[in-house]
Parts: sequence; structure tokens; C-alpha cells
Amino acid sequence: VAGLFGGLPNTSFSQNVGLIAMTGVMSITGDADSPPTKAGPALADFMGGAHLFGAIVAALYRRSVSGEGAMIDVSMQDCLFPALSTALGAYFMAGHQPPRTGNRHAALSAAPYNVYRAADGHVAIICIREGHWRNLVAAMGRPELLDRPEFADMAARARHMDALDAEVERWTASLPKHEVFRIAQAHDVICAPVQSLDEVVNDPQLHARGTLEWVEHPDLGRVALCHSPLRFAGAELPPLSEVPYLGADNRAIYCGVFGLSESELEALEADGAV
Repeated sequence: VAGLFGGLPNTSFSQNVGLIAMTGVMSITGDADSPPTKAGPALADFMGGAHLFGAIVAALYRRSVSGEGAMIDVSMQDCLFPALSTALGAYFMAGHQPPRTGNRHAALSAAPYNVYRAADGHVAIICIREGHWRNLVAAMGRPELLDRPEFADMAARARHMDALDAEVERWTASLPKHEVFRIAQAHDVICAPVQSLDEVVNDPQLHARGTLEWVEHPDLGRVALCHSPLRFAGAELPPLSEVPYLGADNRAIYCGVFGLSESELEALEADGAV
């Protein structure tokens, strides 16, 4: 397995930030008047890992069918590039890189498409079809918006997105974010509350699904750990295991796998080699 990091230092943080910069992701992240911004999560690390997993499974299947093995080469940079599809479409259509669009559509061709202020936080609302827009108007209780020519279709709404966003935020700002979410869901509008990390680790849906589980950490106390996102019918999720401290498995590896004696391991430890 080869990971291509472009000569970056071998640390996860450096690889992720460097690749976010090299692939163009950073150049399209942030607002038009802000400098390029790194993505909050470690996208490169985890997208690379997900693609590597798929490659390994495909290679194992190939072996089971043909009897031939495979040399796998997965580049984290390659894995990030397809995520630029919308931005690249806008780039090729315009003939140059459009400005950063913040929370708006990457090509500025869809509206409403933004993060809006609520009474106690923010909500994300996206309308990518005419039906979404009609549903949102119904959710807001503003049927007169359908008669305004500047909001007549997606192209018109995109040209007048500042005025449109102001109308949407007039509604969202009057309600708590989870109430906006509830009403939007009832009207089949694509909407989600912007949750803090505290809200995420306490999300009842994630705990009911088994995605998160509370455990006692010896240093941090009660923490929420995540199970594998992979689910298989008829199979239970494997139990969570504690993350071992550095050197916790030395005895099992050096004595069990490498066949060293206890005294040999103790000598290595005394010399500071282990």
C-alpha cells in the first residue's frame, strides 16, 4: 500500500492541511473576502482511508475470483479531487476560478442555499429544485413570495440571492433552530440545525442508532466514542475496545510474535530501546 503525500512531513495534521491546500479544497473554502480556509475535519485522512478500504476489498474480491493478488496505490490527493466536482464545473463554465462562496452554492447558481441565523443559533437550508422552494414558502407561511418576479425560477433567485436570503432569515431568526428544523421536515424542505460538538455527542439519534456510545476514560472521564459506520444485516456491532497507551502491547508483540523472552524484553526496556 502506497500513500502519496507530496513530500509532506509524516504527521497526520501536516498531511491533511497540506493536501487540503494542494488539491484546491482550501482555495474554495471560506468567504469571498477571507483568505483560503482549511476544512474543519480531517477530510484527506478519512477520505483516503475510505478509498483505501474500498481498494482492499476490491483486491480481495479479485483474488477470490481470479487467484491473482494486487498492488494497491491510493493517493490521498487523488481521493480529494472528485469532491471538487461542483467547483470545477463552475470553473470551466466561467473560464476562471470563481470567488469563494462561503456557505452559498459553489457556483452561486442555486438559492436559497445558505446558513441562516435562528433565534438560538443557525440552520442550513438548501433548495435545489422548484419543489423545494415551493415547500419552503409554505413552511414560512409566505405564499406571496411565489408571485415575486425576482423569485420566479432558480436562475432569478440566484441573481437576487441577497434579497432572498433576507426573506428566509426573517423567518428563521424568529424561531429556535430545532423548531425551524421540525417545520422544514414537515414540509419536505432540506434543512438541518447547525449543531455544536456538545449537541453532536449528545444527539439522541446517534446514540439510538448505536453510532455513539458513552464510555469511561481513565483520564478524561465520560466520553462518547463512535462505532464503525459499516452495518451488516444480522451482525452485531463489535464492542468498543479501549485505545491502548503507547507500549501497552509490547509484551504481546515482542514476546508473543517475535519470541523474545521476558528477560530480553526487560533488558530492552532498561536500555531505553523500547
